[in-house]
Formats: sequence, C-alpha cells, structure tokens
Amino acid sequence: MSLNGSMILTDTHGKLLTTQLEGAVPVGFNGGTPLVQDRRITVTASTSGLWKVAGLSYDLTGRLAITTTGPPKNWVAGLPVDMNGRVFVSEDPVMWYSQAGIPITLAGAVSMGASYAPGDLFLNDEEGVWYDPSDFSTMFQDTGGTVPVTDSGQYVGKILDKSGNGHHAIAMTTKPMLLQDEVGLYYLEFGISTGMESNNIDFTSTDKLTMWAGVRKFFSGVLTYL
Repeated sequence: MSLNGSMILTDTHGKLLTTQLEGAVPVGFNGGTPLVQDRRITVTASTSGLWKVAGLSYDLTGRLAITTTGPPKNWVAGLPVDMNGRVFVSEDPVMWYSQAGIPITLAGAVSMGASYAPGDLFLNDEEGVWYDPSDFSTMFQDTGGTVPVTDSGQYVGKILDKSGNGHHAIAMTTKPMLLQDEVGLYYLEFGISTGMESNNIDFTSTDKLTMWAGVRKFFSGVLTYL
C-alpha cells in the first residue's frame, strides 16, 4: 500500500499524532515519513538497532526514532534531534512556531502525541473481532451483504469485522437497528430476541481475552450496544 501524498494526522491542538506500539510496522511512507494504515506516524523509543537516513534515525522496520530528552543537540531539515539522530518530541500542545507545517514548542521540541485506535489491537495478527457501527461501509441491510446501510433507522443484517480476521457477523432471527444518539454517535439496538453471530473464533492459542463494548440498559429490558 502506498501512502505517498497523504496528510499526516494532527489533533485539535495541532500535535502530530503517532502510534508508539512496537508492532506498528509502516504500511507506507509520506515524503520519507513512516505511516500506519490511518496515516499516523509510527515511531519507536528504542536506542539500539538504529540507522540514519538524511540525519534522522530509524529502526530496522522503518519506524522513526524519538526521544523526550532535550534540549535538541542539532537540527535536521528543521527537526530538533539529539546526537543519535532521534527526534526530540514533547506532549506540550502549545506551539511556538511551525517548521514546514510541523508544530514546534517553546522548548524546541516537535509537538507530538501518541494516539491509539481499535485496529492497533490487531497489528501483530492477534485473534479477535472489531465491529464498528459508525462505519457505514461495513454494514448491510441483508445478510448476504449486497444492500448497503445508508442511514440510521435501517436494520442491519450483516456487519463486517474490521480486525482483518474475517469474522463478519450475520443477524440471526431478528435484525438489530442502526440508530444515532443525541450527540451523533451511531449504535446498534438489539431487542430481546435479536442477535448476530460470526464464524468460530479460535482462542486456543491464548489464555487472555479483552472485550471492549458500550452497553446501556433501558427500563424496558432492551440492551443497546454502542
């Protein structure tokens, strides 16, 4: 996959968004900057196994090496670096000036903040599922996956697994309905006899399981999964 020409993600303060998971191998590069699937910069805090490219240090998988120890010892293409070529970064969102679109703080560091997404849980081919009712491209009104969901108020017969494991869920007897709450978040509303099922998920290789779900119980006894 090529990410050349893609914009690097920033938060509301202008901080560059990164992922520092050591399993986050770049899937593409933007002007030499290693990026993961959703265009966040993939970085490492490692001090070994580094090599320099144009004055900046990277590890053997292509992740950009960073350090939180300042002040900077040198500047490479406007970026503050230490003597090993690691970029000096800070969580400080206060920007002093912008260098080629990169926010620099009063301390002379790149304003950079680590962020995480559900997809980070599956960077190393971990087993599991990820269903996202806010992503319309993953939902279909029929169980065969031919009629896309286009708006809230529609029934969902099939929802795709975004983990990459292929455990897509199919409605059983009664389909859940896609709804939107008062702040604009989408969710699936399940009734008493409503359910969805996927193919078998093999967890025999691990004794640990993490589950993230938002659940709200109404007085009527209906469970709403966010």
